Amino acid sequence: MGGGRGGSNTHFPSSGEAFIENLKAAKSTFEFDTTTGKFGAPGRRPTSARQMLNREPMKQSMKLYELLAKGGISETMPGKSGKRVSFEDGTHISWRPASGSGSPAIQISPGILARDYLTPHKIHFEKEQ
Repeated sequence: MGGGRGGSNTHFPSSGEAFIENLKAAKSTFEFDTTTGKFGAPGRRPTSARQMLNREPMKQSMKLYELLAKGGISETMPGKSGKRVSFEDGTHISWRPASGSGSPAIQISPGILARDYLTPHKIHFEKEQ
């Protein structure tokens, strides 16, 4: 009988809990460093974005974005091409087909609930050599 938030295991699509479920699916598919709470491997410099090397950077970047963004509220990315979603806990995920370096990139900004599972970071998807 009741709706509302407390009594059931159902999550509203854009809730922080829904993002945590998305994160579990993404972590089982993509490289995730549990020590740092970040996807991918360290970049060329210690302070730079993370990177994922693969044969199909565009396809793989979209796959990760779609896993993480499922159920999020779509937002407009001002002045940029790409996609962005937000979740009720303040988590934001953005995807750009070409970053400043030319490769597809995802920016993850965790909200209140997601901060327990990952840290803010950017991932560049580079072509494997």
